[in-house]
Amino acid sequence: MKAKELAYIMHRSTNILPSLEALENSKDYSIEEIKKLIQECPFVTDDEMNFISEALEDYSKCRWIPFICVIVPSFE
Repeated sequence: MKAKELAYIMHRSTNILPSLEALENSKDYSIEEIKKLIQECPFVTDDEMNFISEALEDYSKCRWIPFICVIVPSFE
């Protein structure tokens, strides 16, 4: 349990927070670059990446509700 907790803390600081920061400053990042940041995490499965990719497409098209509904549970 402790190892899983430490892994999540590391995942949050090395993948989640940089990805969210990249979205916040998205003029400096393409959606593809953000996907690559997330894909680097060994904890993200292919199925999760499919959901995240779709959410990022929603984000790029200003479809906020579908984006939030997918991305928040994915990051949690």
